[in-house]
Amino acid sequence: CEKIRTEMTRRLAELSQAQRQASRDFDRVEFAPRGNLQQLIVALLMGR
Repeated sequence: CEKIRTEMTRRLAELSQAQRQASRDFDRVEFAPRGNLQQLIVALLMGR
């Protein structure tokens, strides 16, 4: 039982780290200057 718990904890930690990195990568692109979010806000303010 302890071996299984240790292995599951390790695997879940790897999956969690991968998800966090993917989220950081997404945020870096979307919230960058001239990124999609900024373009959407400008379009909204300009009435486009």
